[in-house]
Amino acid sequence: MEVVPLRNHNKNVFNRLEDKKKQKNTVLEKINRVNNQLCDIDDSQETTLKNIKSITDVAMINYVGIKKKKKHWRLMTNVKEQQRRVKKREINVTKLYFRIHREI
Repeated sequence: MEVVPLRNHNKNVFNRLEDKKKQKNTVLEKINRVNNQLCDIDDSQETTLKNIKSITDVAMINYVGIKKKKKHWRLMTNVKEQQRRVKKREINVTKLYFRIHREI
């Protein structure tokens, strides 16, 4: 087994924390992007708009939930799964968005 100098260890921890911040920002950016798309839809489609908004809220709540529930080390292993889920939700929301646009 190789002995890792403390300096390297600290650097690794710092890098991991930086990565976590970046991932959090990308998730928030995706949610904001979807919300901005939703703002472009006419008010005449209020019911569908509400449905879509609730979907983005769910995405946000799930993200925060994952962040709060999992321990520090579990979050790191679960980040890929998290990103996959967010991507899935974003696709679903955009599908709904385009469907509404076709109806209008």
